[in-house]
Amino acid sequence: MLDASPAAVPVDGDLDEASPQEARRARILDAARTCFAESGFHGASMQRICAEARMSPGALYRYFPSKHVIVEAIAEDERARCLGVLDLVHGDGPLVDRLVAGALAYLDLMHRPGSRALMLEISAESLRNSAVGDLFGRNEAVVRAALAAVVAAGIETGEIAPDVDVARTLQVMFAVTDGLVLRMGLEPDLTTEAVEPHLRRIAAALLPAPTRPATP
Repeated sequence: MLDASPAAVPVDGDLDEASPQEARRARILDAARTCFAESGFHGASMQRICAEARMSPGALYRYFPSKHVIVEAIAEDERARCLGVLDLVHGDGPLVDRLVAGALAYLDLMHRPGSRALMLEISAESLRNSAVGDLFGRNEAVVRAALAAVVAAGIETGEIAPDVDVARTLQVMFAVTDGLVLRMGLEPDLTTEAVEPHLRRIAAALLPAPTRPATP
């Protein structure tokens, strides 16, 4: 269960009263991401988040009355980042190029400190906690629907073979990308530059061009 109980913590320095509200909000969410990545959703108490944000419980609770509300806000922020990646996919150029550009942008996002650990914690918690699974599952559904529409458009224009199973193809592409996030954390030399040509070959194999009839 998500912990929503306030607790007093030592405060080394509160934010200046003149600081913008959005800066305070971002500071809390950054602290929560750090705590969730290090200790998991259950291990990171509101007290711990207050300490990481260097903010009093009273100040933090004015923005987020419970840990669940913090998780909701993180999910909303992640959704906005996903939509930013989708902008690359909706651009101009060959579909495979656009999909690879989107995948590389996502992998770059996962290089931010704590992002990979947080993604893994979200995945694990989603299996244990349906409420968390629903929050982040909605984000994935938005991305999946957008990509399905892009691939379907490629089939309609004749860029992609008509017999491609769009839903299954996207499942495989998501699995490859998520697997790379983990593997790139275990093997630091596996950079986005190193995986780019391989991603391109995988995407081209999953989304082949229509077969041209043999010339008699």
